[in-house]
Amino acid sequence: MVTASPVMVDGVAYVGDWSGHLFAISVAHGHVLWSDRLGDSHHGAYGVITSSAAVASGVAYVGAGDSLFAVDTADGHVRWHTDLDARHPTDSGEIESSPVVFDGVVYVGSDANQDSGYTGEGLWAISAKTGAPLWHFNPEVAVHHPLYGCGNVWSSPALDTTTKTLFFGTADCPDNSGHQCSADGSDALCHPGSAYDYTKRWSPLSEAIIAISAVDGHVLWSHQDHVPLNKDDDDYGASAQLFTLANGRKVVGEGNKDGSYTVLDRANGAVVWHAVEQGNGNVHSGLAIGGFLGATAVLNGTVYGGSAIDLPWTAHALTPFVAFAGATGARSWQAVQFYSYAPTTAANGVVYEGALDDVLRAYDASSGRLLSAIPLGAPISSGAAIGAGTLVIGTGTSETDLQFKVCDRLPALKAQCKASALNTTLNPLGDIAGIWGLALA
Repeated sequence: MVTASPVMVDGVAYVGDWSGHLFAISVAHGHVLWSDRLGDSHHGAYGVITSSAAVASGVAYVGAGDSLFAVDTADGHVRWHTDLDARHPTDSGEIESSPVVFDGVVYVGSDANQDSGYTGEGLWAISAKTGAPLWHFNPEVAVHHPLYGCGNVWSSPALDTTTKTLFFGTADCPDNSGHQCSADGSDALCHPGSAYDYTKRWSPLSEAIIAISAVDGHVLWSHQDHVPLNKDDDDYGASAQLFTLANGRKVVGEGNKDGSYTVLDRANGAVVWHAVEQGNGNVHSGLAIGGFLGATAVLNGTVYGGSAIDLPWTAHALTPFVAFAGATGARSWQAVQFYSYAPTTAANGVVYEGALDDVLRAYDASSGRLLSAIPLGAPISSGAAIGAGTLVIGTGTSETDLQFKVCDRLPALKAQCKASALNTTLNPLGDIAGIWGLALA
């Protein structure tokens, strides 16, 4: 499966797959120049390489498992790798975040997959030269919260290089018990200090957009849209974007699994606007599979993005693909397409979005008119990379978030989930994968 978005540098596309192979591919001809298999002993939720590489000064930095690798772009040999939780080498931590490289430092997030006691979650700053950790920001540790799995960072950070500020989103606080507390509060097992105490589900930095110093990782401000102790799965997983409004105000925007997009002032976290695109696809308390999962795109002051899986699931369901006016959040236009986990790409007046129905769509950025719909033969969760008249994109998505959380997280259902009928129902996406190069009209 190729859910990572390719990175194009000097006529070469670099992209990894779920088996852990990082490929260097000629953009002109599609020839594989080299490949290297990466990975570690961690057991994450999805594939070994799920996020994009970052290329700087002849090195590709990429997450594989819960390790960050530095790979020489000339021949694919590994210069160094750093395990973000070497003390627990077989836990379920993983890097789904794409690295940011600036001024000799690599910034990358780590996801605990809601495992309590995991210490590697959060955001890391790592020396680009040696792989030595410089500092580690754990959202739970920062507010003296128990290590309960509330510090997951599976979105990618955005860096303001002028102020040296990092912006990123965090995930929800889990409840892995499978126990549903009564709404009236009469369930003694759910009282504070008891077995299913939901007060552990909330941290001041969970389900938040956070700004921290890129120098030492201290918190500058944070913003939460949801009420404390909520039981919903409202992660910020669609990576943050930095842009400037027409009036010169510098802002950061990020989409949430609840289907909303929030724009904040970069300096202080003040809300500029908050708009809702679609429902969040709540399966039940603590599990949502809709809203913004893939990163949105910003072009000429407009925010573009598509929705993940909304419920009830139907084989031919359509969901909005929207354009928000960057200054106000007003809906500029809306198109319809199939569900999408993929990030959006916007370039040269065209917006590109792949979807789980195997189709890559191109929309006119100003009007939303569908320009083309190209079937690629497999579900698309990769974003498009564009350069030199060519679009490069990965295909293949084999496991849904629903399958992982229901089958692997709820012990009572695990055996049942592995039965072929239920497994097929939860995992309808198929196992075909590939990397495509398309000529732009």
